[in-house]
Amino acid sequence: MRALAAGCPLLPVGSGSEPVRTWLASQGVTWGKPDRARLAWDTVAAALARTPAVETAITRGRACAAACTGASLAARFGPMLDGVHARRQRAA
Repeated sequence: MRALAAGCPLLPVGSGSEPVRTWLASQGVTWGKPDRARLAWDTVAAALARTPAVETAITRGRACAAACTGASLAARFGPMLDGVHARRQRAA
């Protein structure tokens, strides 16, 4: 969220980043073509050149980050963390 709030265009790379890439796409903060290689050089060049598509993604990213408050993050991740806490207690 900090990177989005700061106006950094994010480009997740590799199979392990697929959940992040999917989430960024669902928020409208990507500019690359999903059917292309994850690290297509034209996608990197667009980020460096700050093309209109990248500027739009940056604007949306800032709005997305601004909408994520502590309360909204707690509501989203709280149930997951409760599950982790319960598993740790059972393990102990």
